[in-house]
Amino acid sequence: MLLTTPVISSLKKNYPDAKIDVLLYQDTIPILSENPEINALYGIKNKKAKASEKNCQLFSSHQGITCQ
Repeated sequence: MLLTTPVISSLKKNYPDAKIDVLLYQDTIPILSENPEINALYGIKNKKAKASEKNCQLFSSHQGITCQ
């Protein structure tokens, strides 16, 4: 997760108006919670969740998609 910080900084430097959202495990949210370059953090409860469940959690917050 710590290696993500330089990537986020580089994105903001090159795209200053970009809104950066991060999908991560809930127990790692504190690592990035104070980063001012991040617009929103979305935590996944279960590390064993299927990729489709993780994607649904992320996209439902942006597109009004309902997960079933």
